[in-house]
Amino acid sequence: MLAAADSIDDDLPIENSESDPVPDPVDSLSEKVMEQALEGKLEIQITDAVSEKETIKFKIQVKSDLQSYTESRGREFKVERTHHEFSWLHSSLSENQMYAGYLIPPKPQKPDFSSPSKQLHDISEKEEKLPKEDIAFLKTDLEDKYLAQFKKAVSTHEIFLNRICQHKILRNDHDLRIFLTFDGELNVRSKNTKERLTGWLRKGEMAIQAAFNDRVKDPDPFFEKNRVFINEYELRIDNGKRKSKEVTKEYGLISKELMAIMVEVKRMAASEAKNPEARKIALERCLNIVCRDLPKIQKWEGRMGSDTELKLVDLMRYYVAETESVKELLIRRQQSLDDLDRKNRDLEAAKIKNKNVQHFEARKTAAVEHKDKLASAGKEELVRFEKNREEAFVKNLEEHAALQLKHSRQKVNVLENMIKALEAAEGEL
Repeated sequence: MLAAADSIDDDLPIENSESDPVPDPVDSLSEKVMEQALEGKLEIQITDAVSEKETIKFKIQVKSDLQSYTESRGREFKVERTHHEFSWLHSSLSENQMYAGYLIPPKPQKPDFSSPSKQLHDISEKEEKLPKEDIAFLKTDLEDKYLAQFKKAVSTHEIFLNRICQHKILRNDHDLRIFLTFDGELNVRSKNTKERLTGWLRKGEMAIQAAFNDRVKDPDPFFEKNRVFINEYELRIDNGKRKSKEVTKEYGLISKELMAIMVEVKRMAASEAKNPEARKIALERCLNIVCRDLPKIQKWEGRMGSDTELKLVDLMRYYVAETESVKELLIRRQQSLDDLDRKNRDLEAAKIKNKNVQHFEARKTAAVEHKDKLASAGKEELVRFEKNREEAFVKNLEEHAALQLKHSRQKVNVLENMIKALEAAEGEL
């Protein structure tokens, strides 16, 4: 537990001892949700996205029969939002004390199209030096990479919104309703220096608290089991992310090597075309067959790398961020226990002094209620986290395996056809 509690002020006004405790924000939220009809449709889909110079705009289609939505925009409508506005929504939810007992979905990554743009610029500079077919091949490969990045950006932002809209509490958030219904740009400002500094300090404080929590056993077996699990899980998921990135890197290296081989084989074919002896054994024709089919193999290698990035690396990266959210939830749980411990010691000190006892009893009661509400909401969130995690891993791993098999069959098919073509060229001599 944390060290010394807040000292009791002997000069505390007597009228304050009669005052009501500060309303619990979690309690306020629960009452608000109970008053609303939780049933109803709130579905979102990102139908398109437009890449601009400094950002990317997402076109979001919203379908809802909730009164708060239909009154302002109807049952079905569209809005456009930038990544910066998604970040604003995430910050709004994360910093709202009413959601202290809930897991806020990880913020979607900022789309990065700088690498494809740089590669396109490099290709443009080499356009006069390389053959047209090589330039066309490089541009096609770059388009595939750009499309993969684009799909990834759309997918991560859509997952973020869907998780919020499917949550029984978060879907009622006021800022979410503004985000989905306001017709026009939100014009949200970036955080100023003071706010960014406060955020960094808060992260440092959370890191210290997390290290402290590792040495403190939770009195609730459920939370203690999850605390031990999440520490081990964090190490394994981070290791999984690192290894899956290494696999993706290897696919990229293979793709580059195939391209280098193709360039050398083309040079050999051009050289052997001038050699009468080479024409007698069909060497030129065989080299041209290899040149024809190597780009196809390289294409499927690139696809396998892109699919590994989307289905494995992004999955691991997402759950690294999700694990941080779980740890923050457990930290808030521990903070509620520490707060209750302080209130107990303050109450004991007040009883010894026989002063303001009623005030400190009210503070303790409020702390107990806050702890219980956080515990109740936290247990639901951790159970949901386990269920969603298992479903996500099963789904992504099955899809990844199916895609790898599909691309492998395509590569085998290309290689078989190439061997048949080489044998036919040899038979024609």
